[in-house]
Amino acid sequence: MRKRIKRIFRMGMVFITIMLSLQMVRFAIETFGYTPSGNQKVSGNYRHYVTDECFHPYSEENYIGNNVLVHKKNGLSTFPFVFGDRLYLYDIEKESFTFVAGAWLPFTEIGTLFMTAENKIYYTIPVWTDGSTGGNMYCTDLNTKRTTKIPYDISYYIREEGAVYKNKLYYRKEDIDEDKEYRTKDYGIIFAADLDTQKEEIFKKGEIEFFKIKGNKMYCYDRKKKELSIIDLDSGKETIKKSSEKEYKMIAYNYTERKGKVYYDDEKYHVKQIDLENNTEKIIIDLLREKPFQYNKEYQENLWPAISYCDDYIAIENYYYSDYEKGDHTNLFIYDYHGKLLQKKQLW
Repeated sequence: MRKRIKRIFRMGMVFITIMLSLQMVRFAIETFGYTPSGNQKVSGNYRHYVTDECFHPYSEENYIGNNVLVHKKNGLSTFPFVFGDRLYLYDIEKESFTFVAGAWLPFTEIGTLFMTAENKIYYTIPVWTDGSTGGNMYCTDLNTKRTTKIPYDISYYIREEGAVYKNKLYYRKEDIDEDKEYRTKDYGIIFAADLDTQKEEIFKKGEIEFFKIKGNKMYCYDRKKKELSIIDLDSGKETIKKSSEKEYKMIAYNYTERKGKVYYDDEKYHVKQIDLENNTEKIIIDLLREKPFQYNKEYQENLWPAISYCDDYIAIENYYYSDYEKGDHTNLFIYDYHGKLLQKKQLW
């Protein structure tokens, strides 16, 4: 009996070792599936806000070119990595997935905090926590396939808002009670930290309510002066202007401009298009009209979409919870800029 138990134990260990080796080879092959293009993103942002209806991450940079970041949950197909989940870069045109990072232990996951810049992906891995933006931050370089850890002293502050440009991380310090000169509950000055030297400096003073980087320019709004500052991050030149309510919302949340048209999303699960020539506006995507959210109140109340304006597509990763389907699920919708649904994939 004892010999049989030992033999079964050895067979089990051999099986696990073989499966572990096969999965590691699989992930290694998937890691090298991405070929960086010349049309890389040079800046990235993360910001979220909370409405009375839902929590929603806005201004995430979930894409590079026509590639978008998505989650896949581990399971039996990834045995022995049955816990946690994986982060992939999905190539919309090739319909292929490239492995970026994985979380393998119980109660760990890839977080919801993303930034992409210069073919680099910044993400967090919360460990033993309910928060989806906590944990350590890492950077994976898609050119070299090298992953480095961002020092916690500077990555800590971007839980609510952060941006990266040319190896500098920009953030505000909102949760430091003893630093009353530089922060309040809802606004504060902007700091910048060099990711190589970890040297921190004050970048922009004022009662800054939000900031965002588009290309090589930073847009930041001073709530006291009610002014929008546009700062060229290469030259340091600053332009100050008053902004309309609509412009304020678009810059504060999530938008892009394509061929004389502006696209932005709102808290009602709409993507809207503004024609700048004739100043007309229309809804081109209404997520609540898509299955499974259509006419299903349970899904609608538990829907958290992340919308990415890629070069040629609008990609929406929809996370939702359902008691009927017994748990949480995620799918990916791909639209063109006319609002036509081109792809739909169940991620988990």
